[in-house]
Amino acid sequence: LSTTIDSWLNGKVENAMRGRVLGVYQVVHFAGSAFGNQVLRLDEPASFTLFSIVAMFLTMAIVPLSMTTADPPPKPESRKLELKRLYRYSPVGVVAIIFIGIANGTMWSLMPVYIREIGLSPAAVASAMTMLIVGSALAQFPVGRLSDGLDRRYVLIGLAVLAAIAELTIYASGVNVAWVVLLGASFVLGAAAPTQYPVTAAHTNDRIASEHSVSVSSGLLLLYCIGAIVGPQVASIVMDHLGPHGMFLMNATVHLTMASFVLWRILQKGAAPISSGPAPDKTAPR
Repeated sequence: LSTTIDSWLNGKVENAMRGRVLGVYQVVHFAGSAFGNQVLRLDEPASFTLFSIVAMFLTMAIVPLSMTTADPPPKPESRKLELKRLYRYSPVGVVAIIFIGIANGTMWSLMPVYIREIGLSPAAVASAMTMLIVGSALAQFPVGRLSDGLDRRYVLIGLAVLAAIAELTIYASGVNVAWVVLLGASFVLGAAAPTQYPVTAAHTNDRIASEHSVSVSSGLLLLYCIGAIVGPQVASIVMDHLGPHGMFLMNATVHLTMASFVLWRILQKGAAPISSGPAPDKTAPR
């Protein structure tokens, strides 16, 4: 479903609007995620009621699809785009999306563990995760709009550095982190970390023709998921050695490494032009 939606949007939108469109998409996505988590309050997680609600919403998703008058994106001329070719067109996109998967997978899965390990209540877990989601939802459109007017790689570097600052703040506070510091850092982290995926996806799709949008989206999602699987496994080992706050040191290292790679690519290739039309078929790798 994610691959289909991502590729549909990237296949329809022009480069000049890509960041804002993906930003709005992410706002809706996070709003739905926040609402979906609240549905858990209605019944036990293993109950048939919750599965029925999920099935109902999936069925309802067919309604706007059946009523739309918008033309679908053009059918792809090529059915697949190899990862090697994807890297050739956009090294930043391929490398950054793996790092983003590592950091985001660790953040979403192990931050609740960190909060419980330092002795805070389940309510504290909900509050901190809510701040993450709120920060993500509020930042998506402004970040998308900013990336439409600048070289998206500079935006990606800024987001990575901002995320690292929030992570190092929590790490430096350790297990005795103040409640207000945790909530504030969670909000900043939510604004800086999840917004990196749509910026990277927009940058990559800028470099490749729109008929490849399906294969580009599926390739990026595959690489992201690989990172999201590996990240928590490595982070759990780090947490065993450094304590529960060690995951934030690991994620800060990941974000700073990613920012360094993107900066190196900029210095190697120079600034990418601000895109204003359809994606080119061939371009210098960025």
